[in-house]
Amino acid sequence: MAAKQKKRILKAYAQEGITGGKWMYFSGADAVTASQVFGLALTVRHKQGHEPLPLAGFPVSTYPNFKQIAEEAGYTMSISAKHKKRAGKKLKRLSNSGNIYAAARAAIRHYSPDPIYPTRVYIADVADFLREDGYSWPDIQEALKQMAAAGEITLMHNDNPPATIKPRTLQYSIRQGGLPLSILYKKNGRQAKRKKRSNPRSDFTRIVRDQIRVGQSYLQFVKNMKAAGFSGKQLEELKEIFQQEAGGGSGLAKRETPKARPITLSAKRLAALKAQQRQAYPGVKLNPKSKAGKVLRAAGSAAYRGAKGLFKGTGKALSRIGKAMANPTFEQRLEPKPIKGMSDRDLAFEYSEAKKAMKMAQDRKKKALAAYRKADDFITRSSSVTTEDRAIYKERLKASEEAFRYVARLDDYLAKISEELKQRRAARAYKKSNPARGTRSRSGKRSALRSDKTYIRAEDDLTAYNFGLSDDHDKAAEARAYLKGKRKTYSGAVRNPSRRRNNAAAERREQFSGAYTGDLQLYFPQGTPGGLSTLGPLVSIKLTDGKTFAPTGGQAWLCQSAKGRLYIGTEAKAPLYSGSAGNLGTIKQVEYLCSKPHLGEPEESIYYHNFEGRRPQLRADNRGDLHFHGGSYTIEREGITG
Repeated sequence: MAAKQKKRILKAYAQEGITGGKWMYFSGADAVTASQVFGLALTVRHKQGHEPLPLAGFPVSTYPNFKQIAEEAGYTMSISAKHKKRAGKKLKRLSNSGNIYAAARAAIRHYSPDPIYPTRVYIADVADFLREDGYSWPDIQEALKQMAAAGEITLMHNDNPPATIKPRTLQYSIRQGGLPLSILYKKNGRQAKRKKRSNPRSDFTRIVRDQIRVGQSYLQFVKNMKAAGFSGKQLEELKEIFQQEAGGGSGLAKRETPKARPITLSAKRLAALKAQQRQAYPGVKLNPKSKAGKVLRAAGSAAYRGAKGLFKGTGKALSRIGKAMANPTFEQRLEPKPIKGMSDRDLAFEYSEAKKAMKMAQDRKKKALAAYRKADDFITRSSSVTTEDRAIYKERLKASEEAFRYVARLDDYLAKISEELKQRRAARAYKKSNPARGTRSRSGKRSALRSDKTYIRAEDDLTAYNFGLSDDHDKAAEARAYLKGKRKTYSGAVRNPSRRRNNAAAERREQFSGAYTGDLQLYFPQGTPGGLSTLGPLVSIKLTDGKTFAPTGGQAWLCQSAKGRLYIGTEAKAPLYSGSAGNLGTIKQVEYLCSKPHLGEPEESIYYHNFEGRRPQLRADNRGDLHFHGGSYTIEREGITG
């Protein structure tokens, strides 16, 4: 159901007073009298263990004067307030499902208390009579009469007695879902008034068009109109309108709908259909009743006879050919897809589909070749060969040649896809081995590397190789390390000059040494994070086995990261360690030069720290850089602790 239609229905409910608010209703003997005096519908409520109770009610919002009139007449009334939220949810759910009938009935059931049917808001107590037509009656007596004539009686409320509303004429409505026109039907933006039409023929025309629109034939239409209770004179007029609208005679309609047109087929489309079916389904028999048969038959008798001869042979009958042409499979395409514009995922899927098509094409080629050989043997050995036999031989020869050509073309297509996949795989391997080229995801999307730490996180094997933790890697790892070593890495402020300076590093430097004197350009090992701050020049590192390492080849600095981890940087690009890569031992003590004016030590002095608890490890990589690994130490404003 369209959104505008749902909005129109809900708005109409509100206009008719079905708002889920208060309802006033009479009960017992008062209900019988009130139904006669005020013209309300009389219903009966059954409860288990109680006698049937007559009821007659009305919404206060619609009939504000009824309460005052009834009270002045001495009637006693009750108030019933329904939960609007619960009823609204169910109505919305039914409307979304497109079931207008169920939505209308739910509106009456939930928005009326017992339920009660006022005269202005009426609906028949009949469910699903002639479901494809949608009849409804304002009077229950008339409904029972028509239902009995049709041989089907289904009541929503079996306990409802005949209502006191006067019988009215039969109302027929498909679009309105059985509700009165005053509730659901609008014309030219205005709500239609419920009154007798001046031109009854326009009503008959609307009824006929609705019948044709839902696909009713002439005989079904006549049967429905008779069941609806139309008189003989009205029925003759309806028949005349049906013949004019549907374009038929006294039998079935020529067209299914008034707007339908004969099917036409151009010569180009017919040739494409022939070629497509000859290529995809050689030897398949055409079903004259299928959509393809109707299309070909409409194109002309000669074209239909030619297509019928084309599909002559044995095999599985082709059905739903029109649907298959609307969504062609791989085999039904006249031309393969261009592979250059496909993503890796689509290309892999196309390759798998082509492999399946290749298997089926091989089978068809064998069958076509067998049929050709059989015809060839017959013509060669037979002494009496007719013209029809020669035509069959030529057709099978042509089908076998086309099958061979299709397999060859498909084989070339598979080779192109395979070569394209190999090239893309090689390109990804090349880009992976060259950091400056970036990387490519599984879907084929290329992304450039943002920084060296991204590269290190993506290449865990390179980190393992630098520290000597594994011997299982390729030779390209050393080349990658060499290329990355050429790229300079600086401390926080200088590392990314295009970005705003990292003030956090300056604050950490000021907190540790009491003053920030400016940025310093340093070289760090591969994988060092940005935003470092210096503690001071490194003096020495002592290990637990008695060895001492002092910086060589330039000044080295002891630095800290934002997470409080120690790193070593150098002012000149030169190795700090000339030995082999690996774990050098456990660090016992570290010495560095620093001044702490904020602690009363303005002069530079050598500070040392003896590590306690879990001590860090000193490791060297294959470029001669030293790393702190692990440890339970922390860095405070007073110095290194832990």
